[in-house]
Amino acid sequence: MKKIKSIQFLTLGVITLTLLGTIGLIKNNDYKQTSAVDHYPVDVSTYYNGISGSGTSLLGQLQSLNKGMKRKNVGYSSMGTSPTGMFKYTDYDPNTVELDTNGQPYGTKILSFYSGKSTTGWNREHVWPDSRGGGSVDNDIFMPRPTISSENSNRGNSSYVTGMAHSANGWDPVKAFADNIGVYESIRGECARIIFYCAVANPSLKIKEGADMSYNNSIGDLISLLEWHVDNPINERERNRNNGGQYLQGNRNAFVDHPEYACKIWGNYNDETKKICGQSTTK
Repeated sequence: MKKIKSIQFLTLGVITLTLLGTIGLIKNNDYKQTSAVDHYPVDVSTYYNGISGSGTSLLGQLQSLNKGMKRKNVGYSSMGTSPTGMFKYTDYDPNTVELDTNGQPYGTKILSFYSGKSTTGWNREHVWPDSRGGGSVDNDIFMPRPTISSENSNRGNSSYVTGMAHSANGWDPVKAFADNIGVYESIRGECARIIFYCAVANPSLKIKEGADMSYNNSIGDLISLLEWHVDNPINERERNRNNGGQYLQGNRNAFVDHPEYACKIWGNYNDETKKICGQSTTK
């Protein structure tokens, strides 16, 4: 009997360690780590059935798909500024993961958008700023991001432009924050794919070349955004966010699941975008 108990104890210990091992912990600021938690079933194998083509045709198909798949918007207030809000399902710190009654992961802390710092208090960054039309999609969980207030206030309503840290000429989180809060370059890719998503979620929102400070439901810089998208592949934080977003709303960010769509839609805009997308491994 003693031998059997020892074996049972050892087996339970192995199972426990195995279960713990399935939760790949992500280091703060290291978005390339994984967080492999079993989650509420998400089947994307048929989600994009029938989607094809390029340019405005492809964009229109994605707009129709997104509208049809979205059951609801989470709502700006429901996203919250603490772990009781719905960001716990989309922006969670994998070191704090728990499962709800459906087996869906959520966190008791979240990762601040730009720096990836783990926190229990934040405000909401409009990745597509209100003054540029972002208010039309701020109820959609895929656009606002939980962000420590000191990081949020730095950007203002700037377009995303490579190498810029001043709002009048555009803004780049890596340029603005690299020296003090250690932003990783991969955040550029996340910014780009959210902007692309917004152009799908609301057809009146347009992505243009340049800093484009005229507002009017537009934002730039298309060239910077395509470069950021191509140079910074999809990371695990985005995949977790996509699954959490679908769990809450029913729809997904197509550019996380199919990064090639960005170049198919905007890659022929001019010679510069053709060059960027011609070198892309996402085509």
